[in-house]
Amino acid sequence: MDTRDVNTRTITIRLSKGDGRIGVEEEEEKITVYRRELFGCGLWLVMTMWAGWLLTWEEFWQCERASNQRQKRKTTTLKQQPTRLSSGQGLRIKHGAFK
Repeated sequence: MDTRDVNTRTITIRLSKGDGRIGVEEEEEKITVYRRELFGCGLWLVMTMWAGWLLTWEEFWQCERASNQRQKRKTTTLKQQPTRLSSGQGLRIKHGAFK
C-alpha cells in the first residue's frame, strides 16, 4: 500500500500482486478528486456571477436614486412662488418695441 500527499489530498494506491493492475480504490479516489474540483469551479462560477449581479444591482439603484433626486428638484422648483418685484424694478427690454 502506497500513500502520497498531493496538494493536501491523500491518494491511496493499491496494486494487485497477481496481474499488476491498479486496484479499484484509486479509481474511486480519482472520481472524488474530480468531483471536488468540479464543485470548486462551480462554486467559483456561482460566486462570480452573484458578485456581478450585486454590482449591477448597485449601479441600477445609484442611477435610480440620482433620477429620483433630479425629479424631486424639478418638482420643488415648480412649486416655488415667483419672486415679486419691488417698486422701481420692472422689465427693461432694450431691443424691440419697448425702449
